Amino acid sequence: MAVIWLLSLLFLISILITAVKRTKQRGGRQPPSPPGLLFIGNLHQLGALPHQSLWELSKKYGPVMLVNLGRVPTVIVSSPETAKQKNREERSEDDFVDLLLKLEKEEAVLGYGKLTRNHIKAILMNILLGGINTSAITMTWAMAELARNPRVMKKVQSEIREQIGKSKEARVISLDETDKLKYLKMVIKETWRLHPVSPLLVAREVISEFKINGYTIQPKTRLHVNTWGTGRDPQIWKDPEEFIPERFMDRDIEANGQHFELLPFGGGRRICPAMYMGATTVEFGLANLLYQFDWKIPEGVEDIDMDEASGLTSHKKHDLLLVPVKSLDL
Repeated sequence: MAVIWLLSLLFLISILITAVKRTKQRGGRQPPSPPGLLFIGNLHQLGALPHQSLWELSKKYGPVMLVNLGRVPTVIVSSPETAKQKNREERSEDDFVDLLLKLEKEEAVLGYGKLTRNHIKAILMNILLGGINTSAITMTWAMAELARNPRVMKKVQSEIREQIGKSKEARVISLDETDKLKYLKMVIKETWRLHPVSPLLVAREVISEFKINGYTIQPKTRLHVNTWGTGRDPQIWKDPEEFIPERFMDRDIEANGQHFELLPFGGGRRICPAMYMGATTVEFGLANLLYQFDWKIPEGVEDIDMDEASGLTSHKKHDLLLVPVKSLDL
């Protein structure tokens, strides 16, 4: 029995020595890190909704935080300014489709053979389908927020009906007509701020050492931007937990990857390729839902729960149930 304990102790000591050596070899100033457990690191601190858990940790450890997911060092960025610094490391002028066509022309060999035109079509179809799914998630969150905020609901419906014109006959608002709907666009931005479809942007692995906020980020480190957290940063947003579309009235902030306060589609060269389609689909869908109908919470329901379901995308945990009523204002 004593031999087993001795071997276990020697094993633990060897692990600690290795960890200390690796820390010394890294060099530079490391981002602050919450204490973790042996082998699993900080995995036990993530919870069912990692973006929310990481945001709470960042309040204590700062906008650049190092966590260990098992043996994988991962840096979590939770502020627009640090996200902008990270993005400076990624500059590319290549369009996604142009890159695919270039690979086809060069007859690039992939793991399953040469890239063909059919492969490109299949990839683009996946992009389109992905855009439809994420658009539906955003529309659900937007309708939930509008139902909980009657003032905003009334204001956006008034804009739509004044700009499009009143009509007793059912009609579909065209895509061109949505360009007039400035307040609707603010409602959508506010929805993206509070409910980004991807609360943690897809991880990227650091290729070469660089600095961010004075911290040295080593190669092989993974990087995540917590867009759910940046949307609730009180240093950037006044009353961050409130649904106030007017906050975008005097602020030139667009969801195109250039303004790091709002990154629903990511940024840099890995920005969502279906960005414009997704935004257009949401505008078109919401405009038509709000034009012809008023929306009410079902009888007996006092409020709408805003719980999130765990997963790669931030969608409502429970289905949204609203009652459409033909508008009397048309």
